Amino acid sequence: MCDFVEKYPLLAPYKDSILATAQTIAPFTWQEWQGEGRLPLWQSHLGGVPYLPLDDEYPYTNRGYPFALFAQIHFAEMPPVPDFPTEGILQIFVDGMDDNLGLVGDGEKPLYRYYPNVITDDSALQQNLPNAPLQEKRQNPPCVLQFQPAQTQYITYSDMYCAIVDKNGNRLDDDNEADHQFFKLSCEFENYIGGYHRTCQFDPRHRFVMGDEPDNPELIRLKQTRLLLQITDELPIFNYYDLSVQLFVHPDDLRRRDFSGVFFNTDSD
Repeated sequence: MCDFVEKYPLLAPYKDSILATAQTIAPFTWQEWQGEGRLPLWQSHLGGVPYLPLDDEYPYTNRGYPFALFAQIHFAEMPPVPDFPTEGILQIFVDGMDDNLGLVGDGEKPLYRYYPNVITDDSALQQNLPNAPLQEKRQNPPCVLQFQPAQTQYITYSDMYCAIVDKNGNRLDDDNEADHQFFKLSCEFENYIGGYHRTCQFDPRHRFVMGDEPDNPELIRLKQTRLLLQITDELPIFNYYDLSVQLFVHPDDLRRRDFSGVFFNTDSD
């Protein structure tokens, strides 16, 4: 009998259906940088300043403000996850001067950069970089990511494709007690790369797809995306401490290492 059934025995009738959704994830924890001097620029972190080779320019908004680094992922630091890079750095920048991070309204949309080859020589990297604030915070302290061994995750209760059934076709969500245990199973991981997202409300891809233009090719493509990054913990780089983040990427783009079309979502209680 698999581990989750031992922990959640009411899920035993639905075991096969749940097991069929298994995906590998790279969980991580974070802590504010406490070391002396600056965090190594190529290390995975949230907030702070980015890795930037000498011949690249720091990104600025059209209003002249520096974009704020939301997250930097150095894939070589994390355990392998199928279809994800095993090297290179992905950076996610947001409009830190906009209350909505540029996700809605007049703010600038998030910006994504991917460096397939990583330089670990400080002399070849820019050192005098703006520490752009997020929202109204005057400081943007870096939070170092600490990756843990790869884990197996199963589809979550908030995923739009969740349709767990027993051998007779009875739906899990019609079994209140078992559904409660499934909710607990879905919440076992807080912060991770790959796998399935966690939100308190609807699947954000479903919410947008069910809008006024259900036949819009862009919305149909959004429905096909998979989770890139989930952050559930309260982050000191945000003013809103109950804000969680989900980033989605289309599988074709992920294989091409093209992160320009990533969908950035925030969720709160």
